[in-house]
Amino acid sequence: MLKLYLAGSSREPGRVRDMAARLDAVGLVEITQRWWEPSGNGMPEEWGGKDGAIPRSVQAHLCRSAMRAISRSDVVFCLWPEDGVLSTCAVELGYAVGRGKPLVVTGTRSHECVWTALEDTYRDASDILGLTRVASLNVPRRLSGYDGGVR
Repeated sequence: MLKLYLAGSSREPGRVRDMAARLDAVGLVEITQRWWEPSGNGMPEEWGGKDGAIPRSVQAHLCRSAMRAISRSDVVFCLWPEDGVLSTCAVELGYAVGRGKPLVVTGTRSHECVWTALEDTYRDASDILGLTRVASLNVPRRLSGYDGGVR
């Protein structure tokens, strides 16, 4: 099973939850961290979607937890913020690139991030096409004829 880190903006929790539900329904991936779910650790949504409102000790815990989850993943799927405001997901993308992880980045403004121009990155405005891309990554090449696809 493909291990996937789902990045997104804490300002768009509904979009992140919707994609997580779709990924779960497909059943081809294991999401390595569900940062958007209530955990008792003070997730960003519980602080009004403002990372700066979170106590520093909780910020450090969330950061280390995210880095471990990205390190365990086979691919990082990022729902680039539709409002165009820089989000923590940009940092997560940079960390993923540094770890050599392939990226799937979707959203109508995903082209605004230079990290999404790299060869190992699939970029599209449509979240659903990103989901399709993730599903294709999990299909064995010998059975599907999958050859890496068009970037």
